[in-house]
Amino acid sequence: MALEHSPRVLAYLRRRVDPPEEAADLLQSVLSITWRKLEEVPKAHEAALCWMLVVARGELNNLRRAQARRYKVTEAIADALRVPT
Repeated sequence: MALEHSPRVLAYLRRRVDPPEEAADLLQSVLSITWRKLEEVPKAHEAALCWMLVVARGELNNLRRAQARRYKVTEAIADALRVPT
């Protein structure tokens, strides 16, 4: 069931990440979570898609938080390395 929803989940992710190529990595995470929690995935076709999209949204949020942390660290390092003029 999860694999048949993959194209729609991938399209959802591609519209929301930059660069769009990162969507494939996120899809892999979604599929991995879906596989681990297979007993929790609704049996109904559309409900399963909605479940996977919620997982995808969570993975997007995780990615954005990680990017924000990396940006803060990069800025802190850049500030520390600036030579006063």
